[in-house]
Amino acid sequence: MTQLHHHRAVTVALSWICILSLSGCSSDLGSAIFIHPDGSSAAHWGAVRLVVDGPDGMLNWDRMDHMGLYRGHQTNSLGASSNGGATIHAYGVKVPYHSYGMYEDQ
Repeated sequence: MTQLHHHRAVTVALSWICILSLSGCSSDLGSAIFIHPDGSSAAHWGAVRLVVDGPDGMLNWDRMDHMGLYRGHQTNSLGASSNGGATIHAYGVKVPYHSYGMYEDQ
């Protein structure tokens, strides 16, 4: 499988996961399904879009009705670690790169 076909397969698989996960949800419940491809960002999606469908193309991610993007950097790093990123997701606050379930002494 070429790298291009691999990216397309991953995009299709993730899109189906989203569609199947969201198909039984009701918006009046006030809940959300959080799908996070670890380590990816809007820049990665833009790069995949260029490679797979061209600059004017639309990935299945682009066709989702509702999506929220955020800036995933840490307080002391432009990139994120898996444990620091998980801490950000769990508590909703930016933390240092090496944080694991806490921010400083909290």
